[in-house]
Formats: sequence, structure tokens, C-alpha cells
Amino acid sequence: MMPNLLQYPVALFGILRAGMIVVNVNPLYTPRELEHQLNDSGAQAIVIVSNFAHTLEKGGGQNFGKHVILTRMGDQLSTAKGTLVNFVVKYIKRLVPKYHLPDAISFRRALHSGYRLQYVKPVVKADDIAFLQYTGGTTGVAKGAMLTHRNMLANLEQVKATYGPLLHEGKEVVITALPLYHIFALTMNCLLFIELGGKNILITNPRDIPGLVKELANTRSPR
Repeated sequence: MMPNLLQYPVALFGILRAGMIVVNVNPLYTPRELEHQLNDSGAQAIVIVSNFAHTLEKGGGQNFGKHVILTRMGDQLSTAKGTLVNFVVKYIKRLVPKYHLPDAISFRRALHSGYRLQYVKPVVKADDIAFLQYTGGTTGVAKGAMLTHRNMLANLEQVKATYGPLLHEGKEVVITALPLYHIFALTMNCLLFIELGGKNILITNPRDIPGLVKELANTRSPR
């Protein structure tokens, strides 16, 4: 439950590699919407950025106990830049409302703990569910679409067959302003460009037009 941060693909591939099911969550959900999706999906853990932890607290987050993995906006940046970003987000811009999730563990701690464990490869079949991808809920409550590993691989193969002649492996740069928790950006920007070995510029807040323009100015395509 986060915007476009580096923590998202890290968590995404960790979940899939562990043989578990990904349930993407819109960070702009209300507590009621979040509680519905958590209950409907049967989710047993959540990775969430601290900016929206108060929503989780009000939306049934206490039921997760130690399975709440909490991160901050700058946690995957360099030490100096990450510390500055986290300070500005919390104390200058005041974008982190107060919350109380005493049993939550940090994303960094989870990564460190996992690093020390021996990886046990799970048995995953092509028709096993990879994602429960929820609809927008415009005609009622959001509904989870079951997407199997076969579904996702077929999508990737279809996209590669369509755009393959236009894309150069290891040389592509993509600006990802669309949210990765939506199926389009998940497939096209995240999965496809990672498979191509491309560079992904994650835009955390696409409504910040000056910030977006700055990122575009700092981005140089190798082609």
C-alpha cells in the first residue's frame, strides 16, 4: 500500500518468489474501502508506507499484529538522501498523520531478517493465483480478479510480441507516473521493463508537475 517507490518492486518480487499472492492496494483508499479489501482478499500481511498507516489503523490494521511491515518514503534511497527525505516528509511537509501500530516491523528490518534465512523454493504451478487485482469499485464494492502466473506470463508475451520490434533490450528508459498498483503500469512499466533490463524512473507524485518536469530534465535516454 504505497505510491511508486522502489520498495514496491522489492516487495512485489519477494512475495512472488515466496510463492504467495500479491494483493495491490490503492494508498488513497478510505479506512472502509481498505477494510473491505483486506477482509475480502483474506490478506495476512501488508507492506505499507507510513504516510497511510493511519488509514490502516482505522481500517482493521490491528488484526495484522506483527504482519504489518512499515516503510518510509526515503528508506530505499542512500543514507544521506533518505534521511533528508524522511525528515522533510514527516516534519516539514507533515505528510505522516499520527498512527498507532505498535507491533509493526520496519521494511529494512524485514529485509535484514530475510537476508539471513536460507531460501526455500516453493512449488508454484502455472495455474496458481499470482495476484488478486481489485477493480476500481465504480459500480459497487471493489472485486478481486484472480490472475494466475500463466495469465501474467501470457500478458507479457503478448506485449513483447506487439512492441518487441520497437524495444531494445538493456537500453530502454521509461517514466512511470501511472501507479504500479494498477494492472496497466504493473504489466507494462514494471514487469515488461524489468524483463527487458530497462531503466524505470518512478514518479511518486505525478500531480507534482514541477517535480515531474525536473525528473524528466534529469533523465537521459541512452538511445
